[in-house]
Amino acid sequence: MRSLLRTFSLGLVFSLFIVPSDAAVNSERSPVVAQSVSVVNPGGNQTPDPGLGGEAVSSQTNMGHGSETSSAFRATKGTSSKTKTCLWYSFPGVPGTKTRVTLKFDWTLNASIHVDGYDDFVSAAAEYDFRIEYSLDNGSTWTVRSGVSDSVSIDGLNSDGRSINTSGSESVDLPNPGAIDITQIRVRDRIFTSAALANSPDGSASSLATASVSYISLEVETAVGANCIATVPGNRWKGEYFNGITPTGSPAMVRDDGADDFLNFNFGDGGPGGNCGLGADNFSARWTRMVNFAPGIYRFSVTGDDGVRLYVDGQLKINKWFSQGATTYTADVPLSSAGAHEVKLEYFESGGSAVALLSWTLVAGLSCLPDVPLIGAMPGAGGGENIAITAISGLPKGCGQKNSDHQQ
Repeated sequence: MRSLLRTFSLGLVFSLFIVPSDAAVNSERSPVVAQSVSVVNPGGNQTPDPGLGGEAVSSQTNMGHGSETSSAFRATKGTSSKTKTCLWYSFPGVPGTKTRVTLKFDWTLNASIHVDGYDDFVSAAAEYDFRIEYSLDNGSTWTVRSGVSDSVSIDGLNSDGRSINTSGSESVDLPNPGAIDITQIRVRDRIFTSAALANSPDGSASSLATASVSYISLEVETAVGANCIATVPGNRWKGEYFNGITPTGSPAMVRDDGADDFLNFNFGDGGPGGNCGLGADNFSARWTRMVNFAPGIYRFSVTGDDGVRLYVDGQLKINKWFSQGATTYTADVPLSSAGAHEVKLEYFESGGSAVALLSWTLVAGLSCLPDVPLIGAMPGAGGGENIAITAISGLPKGCGQKNSDHQQ
C-alpha cells in the first residue's frame, strides 16, 4: 500500500511540474503584440454634398459644422422644403496592420413640427429628417449611423405638433479593419424640412430643424511586433522610428510598412504611434527597401514636413534637412543596371503637421542623358531652390552631344 501511495504521490508531483512547463513553452511561442493607437481627422470638407445637393451650411469646418438650421413654412396651398448638407473626407492613412478602426463624432438636434387646420377641407403636413452617414468606398455606398426624423399630418379642423431637443456621441467599430483604406472613408450629414397644405388655404404648416456635427475622427489601432521591433523582408519597406529628430542609434520601433511601391505618410497632427514612447512631434524615421528597376532615368519626388533626405544606392540625391511646411522636391537619377537598387528615405518631424511622401517615375531611357539639376541642402534667396546644372559623367552621352564631346 505504501508503495502504491508513493508511486501516486511521485506521479502527482511530476504532473504538477510538467503542466506549467508545457504552458510556459506555449506562451513563449505565442507572439507578443503591442498595440498603437492613432487619432486622425478629416482633412477636407465640401458643402453642399454633391451627392445630396441642397444648400450649403454656413459654418462648416474640417471636423464638423456648428448649429445649422433648415426650415420650411406654408400658409397657402402647396409645398415648401429645404435641405442643407455637408461632406467630410481626406482622412490621412495610418501605416501598419490595422486591428481596429472606430468612427467617432458628436451631434445635436433641436427640431419642431406643427400643423393647423381651420376648416373641414384643409389637409396639412410637416416633417423633418436629420441623418449622418458614412462610406468606406469613397462615396459609392453609404451606411446610416445616426438619424432622427418625425412627421405630423391632419385633415380638417384640427391641429398637431411635436418638438425634440436631443444629442448623441457615436462610436462605431468599422467591419474588417485590416482591409479598410482609411483614405476612402467619407462622412456626410443631411438636414431636411418640409411643410405642405392641400385642398384649402385655411391652415398652416411649419417645420424647423437645427443640427450640429462635431469632433469627427477615426481612432485607428495597429499591431506592432514584439518589443516594437519587427523583422522586415528586403522587398518591403522597413520603417525605423527614433525618438528625437536625428535617425541615429537604436530605433524605438521597427515595423513592416508594406510592399506598396511608394511611401505615403500623412500623420496629420498625430504620429507613428506612442506605445514605444514615440510622440506626435520630435521624432524621426528611416524607410529602406530594395526595389527592382529597369535601366533608365527616374525622377524621384519627395514631399516633407519637416526634413527629408533621399538616398539611392547609398548616394544622397535630395537633402532638405530643415524645418518646413509640406514642400515637394525632385531629383533625376540614372540607373544603368537592371535589378534591385536600394531606396532609402530619412525624415524628421519637429512640430505641427507631419508629412512624408516618396514616389518615382521613369522619364527617359539611357540612350542619352539630360543635364540633371543638383539641389542644394538649403533654400536659395527668397526660399527658392539652390540649383546648379551639371552633366553626368561616366554614362551615355548627353542628349544632343556627339560621342567625342561627351566627358569621360
